Amino acid sequence: LPIFIFLIDSASEVTTNNFNKQKEFIKDLSAFLNLSSSGSRVAIILYASSPSLKMALGTLETPESLSRGLDRLAPLTGTRRMDRALEFASLKFDNKRPQAVRKIVVLFASGKQAGGGKPLNEAVKRLQEINAETYVVAIGSQVSESELQPVVSRRNDIIRVPSFDILASKVKPVADQIINGTF
Repeated sequence: LPIFIFLIDSASEVTTNNFNKQKEFIKDLSAFLNLSSSGSRVAIILYASSPSLKMALGTLETPESLSRGLDRLAPLTGTRRMDRALEFASLKFDNKRPQAVRKIVVLFASGKQAGGGKPLNEAVKRLQEINAETYVVAIGSQVSESELQPVVSRRNDIIRVPSFDILASKVKPVADQIINGTF
């Protein structure tokens, strides 16, 4: 059963309302993920200038515990450093797990990487080395698909969402993309 790491965009320009929409999206998505003590495992990382692990793998065993944990999260502030979030995520996978276990990273992005960051093709290298699958939920018009392309292995693993307001309507298509590879 897969291991999921969600990287929630918490940069300063993401309003609290839009931050909460990302959390609600993950709650709704969890219904499709088979969360249980013997099922899929989830970790939550918030990122802005620096990433912050808010829920470690193995601490969330049900959609209900995930929901309660997400409800307690407050946004960070700072610039958007997707490079740091991706590198940090690669360190959170349990290397003792069998190689056959799917490792899935879902990066939420609602804008471009802040200046001074590492190119994303470098930041994602460690995730690629451990065969993690990466997906990007690209929200709004400020994201750069060309910037995000190196993060994913297939172009359709960047899931474009025109605005935070319609994010909730994309739960089923995103679940289908992650689970079956079809968007």
